[in-house]
Amino acid sequence: MHPNPRKVAPIILAVLVIAALTYWFFSSRAAKATEGALTASGTIEITQIQIGPELGGRVIELKVAEGDRVTAGDVLAQFDTALLQEQRKQAEAALAGITFQESAAKANLTLLQAGPSAEQLAVSEATVNQAQVAYAAARAVYADLPEAIQDTVDGKAALAKANAAEAALQTAQAQYELVKAGSRPEQIEAARAQLQALGAQVQAAQAALSVLDVQISKLTLTAPADGVVMTVVSQPGEFAAPGSTLLILGQDEMKTITVYIPEEAYGQISLGQTASLSVDSFPGEVFEATVV
Repeated sequence: MHPNPRKVAPIILAVLVIAALTYWFFSSRAAKATEGALTASGTIEITQIQIGPELGGRVIELKVAEGDRVTAGDVLAQFDTALLQEQRKQAEAALAGITFQESAAKANLTLLQAGPSAEQLAVSEATVNQAQVAYAAARAVYADLPEAIQDTVDGKAALAKANAAEAALQTAQAQYELVKAGSRPEQIEAARAQLQALGAQVQAAQAALSVLDVQISKLTLTAPADGVVMTVVSQPGEFAAPGSTLLILGQDEMKTITVYIPEEAYGQISLGQTASLSVDSFPGEVFEATVV
């Protein structure tokens, strides 16, 4: 209720002391020297922060109680993260698998671009030599058979073995030529495209893992500023919906008071002006306030 029906204007004072939420009285020092003390009353107020989760979940632990003083960053409450932790394990395993594939694809592209090594050529050439020896031996066995036996079952088996050895020799020679010629441009391009695709999959897997880490971190509720826990709304075991209020934090470092003064007293008040403050909870004491 205002002191009288005349026009009044709100004046906000910043109070730099700790006091109860009671009515107060201030006296403008500047006014004392001219027209006498200007008085008004109001209620001490502090900024209240309603704190709640961005993600819904079950409260498993409250770290604070009403009346506790906290500093910015202190853990206030912990929500259940079991499901997200399991999802994180799956995402981590998927990332490891794709990263391995990417490494293998990178090594394959490097080999294709480098061309055949001396060791690869030596191995391929040795395979050709072995095939030549096997073919020569098989042809000799068949050629040494009398003509009468060549048309028998044993002779036909020896001929089939010689033909198979000849085919193996041709395959070995063709493989040697491929190794010697090196990778074709289309093979290198295909390997490069595969590597790029796997790189994109790795980035997607990393992003999915980062999202889960952010979600898990949001299930640990911390104090956004220094203050006092004024109200605790939820208890362990309860489900808190996204955006709901879990507790209320009061910032009591700087208190404000809104008062109303008559219109004809406007000229006596200015920003930054100091005032004397009396509080019922501290009888006989006078504190300093500033018009803001």
